[in-house]
Amino acid sequence: MDYKKIFDLILDENDFTVGGGSSSAIVGAMACGLMGMVANLSKGKDYGYSDKEYDNIIKELNKAKANFLQGAVDDNKAYMLIVNAYKLPKSSEEEKEIRRKAIQNAGIEAAKVPLSNALLNKKVNEIGKKLLEKSNPACITDLQAGVDLSHIGINMGKSNVKANLPLIKDEKIVKIAEEIENLEAKVLDLEGKFVSPGFIDVHVHWREPGFEYKENIYHASRAAARGGFTTAMPMPNLDPVPDNYENLKLQLDIIEKDSVIRAIPFGAITKGELGKDYAEFEELADHVFAFSDDGRGVQDANMMFESMMVAAKLNKAIVAHCEDNSLIRGGCMHCGRRSRELDLPGIPSVCESVQIARDVLLAEAAGCHYHVCHVSTKESVRVVREAKAAGIKVTCEVCPHHLISDEMDIPEDNGMWKMNPPLRAREDRNALIAGLLDGTIDVIATDHAPHATHEKDLSMRKAAFGIVGSETAFSQLYTKFVKTGVFSLDLLVKLMTEKVADTFDLPYGRLEENGYADLVVIDLEKSLKIDPEKFLSKGRNTPYVGEEIYGIPVLTLSEGKVAYKDSEVFDI
Repeated sequence: MDYKKIFDLILDENDFTVGGGSSSAIVGAMACGLMGMVANLSKGKDYGYSDKEYDNIIKELNKAKANFLQGAVDDNKAYMLIVNAYKLPKSSEEEKEIRRKAIQNAGIEAAKVPLSNALLNKKVNEIGKKLLEKSNPACITDLQAGVDLSHIGINMGKSNVKANLPLIKDEKIVKIAEEIENLEAKVLDLEGKFVSPGFIDVHVHWREPGFEYKENIYHASRAAARGGFTTAMPMPNLDPVPDNYENLKLQLDIIEKDSVIRAIPFGAITKGELGKDYAEFEELADHVFAFSDDGRGVQDANMMFESMMVAAKLNKAIVAHCEDNSLIRGGCMHCGRRSRELDLPGIPSVCESVQIARDVLLAEAAGCHYHVCHVSTKESVRVVREAKAAGIKVTCEVCPHHLISDEMDIPEDNGMWKMNPPLRAREDRNALIAGLLDGTIDVIATDHAPHATHEKDLSMRKAAFGIVGSETAFSQLYTKFVKTGVFSLDLLVKLMTEKVADTFDLPYGRLEENGYADLVVIDLEKSLKIDPEKFLSKGRNTPYVGEEIYGIPVLTLSEGKVAYKDSEVFDI
């Protein structure tokens, strides 16, 4: 392709788009033309090179010019790849993944072309500088112009490479080794720090859409990142409830726009979480983590059974908040010694365990993966342990607050201590710890449940159920159990990463080559006192104000991007 055709294309904006890459190629071709002309006019004279050497230079410049002209065309093609990739549909998770990979591949091509042009301009620039000393002095200004153009081509190419790099989002760990040589990589000094896979939280309440006055996705995702979480699963108690794709799409769009970490929402089991009509399982399945009616639970056994059978066919888990409503009896805390001392109505342990017993048998009959939210009683642990021994596909989680505290830690009638399930008896807490250690309890989840101040600054009789936990979960558990020798650090990390991934067949939770670049850097010696006023979450509802905790996350990377950094530690 000759100059005329190139410039005709440039002038026809409908057929050709000139970007930094193609511009770098065009000025490089012009530089080759000027240098070739000077080399040709220097032949037959004693300027330092023989005619054969000038011919070789001209030959090399002509070859470079041809490559530049093709590079201009290739850059336009790469640009169109990006344009077409962004036009791909994204209505389903499968389509989103195809589109993501297409954008990434286009970005790679769009970076390769200007990089090639920049490197070729560098080579041409070196030829020109040598010619400056051994060429016809009458043509020195033309030669200098060629040298200057090639230098511009270098910078234009470099800038275009940088512009296209953000499109390359493979988000994977390229290499793990004691020493890695990469002069272009940014190196962080992590000496004395602990590096873990990013934590996975399968139970959070992000409140948006519908209850943004309590929390929203923007703040919740940043709070999670501050706590070391790189993946979270928001529950469906929203308005509208994600019981069909149209409602779910509202949430997915906000997540895409505002979340700094990976978020995979739940779909509801029943319409409006009302327990009367089934949600649209099939249209939700490709877009949700699992199905749950969250805090309402599914009271009707047949409805739960039918839902399990559908979920099994769709290869999705049923995740249950287990509570028999007929046994709640208006309770606001655990039915035990402390509720009697405070003269507050109690929630009996059997309220939880009896529904788990029902559901594990239903799960066995349906062939469904059944996961129990926030187990809190010794009876629940026993039921799960026996179900697992029977070969039933049942898993469960426990929350940090149920491991750290029990009913006797509640000092007074204070709504900040109201959560569901409630803090149970000492023997229940001990059973939960034992269940973690023997593998009965599979994972740790926060049940991060933010509320507005006016909903919690009340008597436990009137306050909303819930406690925040995203920002402090790991540190509280590390302080309470690892520093005291109850858990190993390795076990705690696995309960928040690898075991979560194994339980739900997720491709996250491990630091390995070609694995997702989700990681958290933790300063195990760093300490702070819990101060809700410094939370990134909109929720301030924690009873642990002033508690000193150790093992503080100082940097969180989600898919290779900084989701949280402690500005006192890192300047990134």
